[in-house]
Amino acid sequence: MKERKLKTTVVFMAIAVVGLIAVQIYWIMNAISVEELKFKSSVNEALISVVNKIDKNETASVIIKKISKGKEDVFFLGADSLHANALWVVDEAHDKVKRKIQVSANDEDVN
Repeated sequence: MKERKLKTTVVFMAIAVVGLIAVQIYWIMNAISVEELKFKSSVNEALISVVNKIDKNETASVIIKKISKGKEDVFFLGADSLHANALWVVDEAHDKVKRKIQVSANDEDVN
């Protein structure tokens, strides 16, 4: 009788251990897939950010080329949160800004 209870207990414990291993494998696989999705999402965000920066710089370059035909010295001083799409026409002789030009995304002068 004691031997039968012992065997039954060992079988139930073995089933419990196999069940725990199965649950751990499920959670590990789930964690891996979640991390892959997070990685893909962060890569996409980084690529979108790079594309936006390149687009702003190319837009600024096109506007500079269009404006420089007017023989003014035009500089793109960079994009920041306050002047995301801005160009400055600079008078180099007097070292001061003559005017600021707001630029839209479709290469048009907003001012």
